[in-house]
Amino acid sequence: PSHWGELAKAYKTCSAGERQSPINVATAALKAVPSVSVPPLEWQLPVQLTANPGALWLQGGTLVMKHMSGAPIVIVSGEPYGLAGVSVHTPSEHTIDGVHADAEVQVRLAHTDAKGGPTSHVVMSLLLHMDASLEPPWVSPLAKGVALAHGKKVVQVGGVKPNTPTAVGAVDVKDLLEEVVHMEKWYRYEGSWTAPPCTEGVTWYVGQGSRGISGPNLDLLASVEGRNDRPTQHLNGRTISLVVPRVPN
Repeated sequence: PSHWGELAKAYKTCSAGERQSPINVATAALKAVPSVSVPPLEWQLPVQLTANPGALWLQGGTLVMKHMSGAPIVIVSGEPYGLAGVSVHTPSEHTIDGVHADAEVQVRLAHTDAKGGPTSHVVMSLLLHMDASLEPPWVSPLAKGVALAHGKKVVQVGGVKPNTPTAVGAVDVKDLLEEVVHMEKWYRYEGSWTAPPCTEGVTWYVGQGSRGISGPNLDLLASVEGRNDRPTQHLNGRTISLVVPRVPN
C-alpha cells in the first residue's frame, strides 16, 4: 500500500492525497463540533426490510453486494444514499485509540444521478472484536457468503475478465442493515476509498463501540480475505465529529 501511488498515474492520490482513509480515531482528541456545522444524518426506512436484499458479486477481485430491494436509505444533507455494496477487512482498517478491531464491515452507500450513475459516496463502518457472546446474527451469513464468493472466484478465474461483475449467490443482510440503522453514535470524517485509486470525497461514519465475532467466523473470514487492511493515514487537520443519527420510530 505504501507504493500504490507509484504504480500508475491514476493512483497518484494514494500517496499525494491529503484526505485519505482509513484513519485512527483518537477519542481523547475529538473536537466539540457545533451540531449545526455537521451535516445531518437521517434514515428513511422501507415499510419492511426484505429477507434477502443483497446479492453477492465479484468485481475486479473484490467482494461487493448489490442492492436488490427493500434496503433502507440514508439521508445526508438532504440527499438520499442507497446500498451499493459491502466489504470486509481483517483486521479492521480504522483503529480506535491506536487499536485494531479483529474485523471491519464497511457498508457502502451511493447517491446516484438521473441516469443511475454514482455521484457521491458514504461508508458506514462496523468494528468487530472476537467475542462469540456478543456476535450479532448477521455475522455468520455474511462470513459464509464471503467464503462462497471467494470459492466461486477460484473456479472462474480463467473465464472472467478482471472488471466484469460476476454473480456468485445471495446473502441475507436484513439484520446487518438493521444494526447499521440503529447504531446510536458514529465517528464522522471526510476521507477516501481505501484501495486504488484512493479517490477522495468519501464521507465515512465509523460506529462507536464494537460488536462481537466468534472465533470460527473470524478464522473463516481471515482464511479467504487474508490481511487486507490499508495502514491508517495522517489526519492532516481534518475534524472527526461524533454524530447521532435520526431514526424514525
